[in-house]
Amino acid sequence: MTVIGIKFSKLFYFVFGFTLLMFASAGDLSAENKHMIRVNLSSKGFESFDLMISGRFECRDGNSGKLLWKDADLPLTGVKGGETGIWLGSKSFVTNYLEIRLRPDETFSMNNKKYRGDIAIYVVSKNKILVVNHIGLEDYIKGVLVGEMPKRWPENALRAQAIASRTYALYQKGIHQDELYDLTADIYSQVYGGFGNETWISNRIVKETKGVVLVYKNTLIPAFFHSTCGGKTEYGNMVWKKIDVPCLKSVTCNFCSDAPNYDWIFNLKLEDLQNKIKDIFNDSSEIVISVDVKNKTSSGRVKQLNITTSQGQYVMDAVDFRLRVSPRMIKSTRFDLSTHRDQLVFHGQGWGHGVGFCQWGAKGLAEKKLKTDEILLFYYSGSKLVKLQ
Repeated sequence: MTVIGIKFSKLFYFVFGFTLLMFASAGDLSAENKHMIRVNLSSKGFESFDLMISGRFECRDGNSGKLLWKDADLPLTGVKGGETGIWLGSKSFVTNYLEIRLRPDETFSMNNKKYRGDIAIYVVSKNKILVVNHIGLEDYIKGVLVGEMPKRWPENALRAQAIASRTYALYQKGIHQDELYDLTADIYSQVYGGFGNETWISNRIVKETKGVVLVYKNTLIPAFFHSTCGGKTEYGNMVWKKIDVPCLKSVTCNFCSDAPNYDWIFNLKLEDLQNKIKDIFNDSSEIVISVDVKNKTSSGRVKQLNITTSQGQYVMDAVDFRLRVSPRMIKSTRFDLSTHRDQLVFHGQGWGHGVGFCQWGAKGLAEKKLKTDEILLFYYSGSKLVKLQ
């Protein structure tokens, strides 16, 4: 599936960690406004939020484009929305979609976090609003890099993360183009902290890698990444059935063993599990008696679980099971499972879905003096680095 049409013609030369790379340019993506990213800052929505703007701004009806108000330096103001419109303090706008546009290099603060770019506010229910940050791709990556990787890590690892994050953002932009936003600001997309996440080191890394992305057969790849693979990455289609890209294959990674979550243990009471998965049962009165591993993938991750209840047995996908229980507690599906009295005991390795780029592994590879391109191609085998024109 071609997510964004990319045609490669000219050749560019770039230097990463003293390795000379050849890049093809993406002729179809030359205009900066084609790289605008829309980030949901409000998760499932707010009833209200606090907004402050430094510099000049204008408010427009997002549906018609009509100018509604313009001013400068908005002091700390409460924002809310409802069936009759959107309010900025005492000022009301009769619309369900308000755009607040800032001048370049000016910022706004939302709930004490500072961001670049513009703001889109949507009324999505009777008393709930969605807040979306419209921001240029490179400024977005500046707000992501330190949220995903410590700034003190080796620079070749940071460059690899910047390229993976840029590719992932553009891929998500392509598949969500008919929706209100492309990405969320949390671990379910990429950790985006806005202007407050920027440092001079990370901004320099973003500038050095500007426009560089990963492709497979001239198509942007879904450049998934995770914290720690625990010794082996996973095939993409084992986690997302519709993601079947050859460069997202399982690779043995012996470079993340110093990660704090390389090994982990989690105990879960059966009665606590009951409340998290009871909607899959035929009868709400069923009681969980036991859980065991049904099968595993070739990377050693659990694929399916057998769940035995007082009235029968169910088979549950391990990825779904992890997300229902808690992806922070069951840190990956690479685990062994045992039972101790009324508790399930998970002995696991790694943190995250395990597909693609292993961040702690990238750190280990960079410490072994591998270059940026070598790190990326280790995890995304068969892909190519290209530079957007």
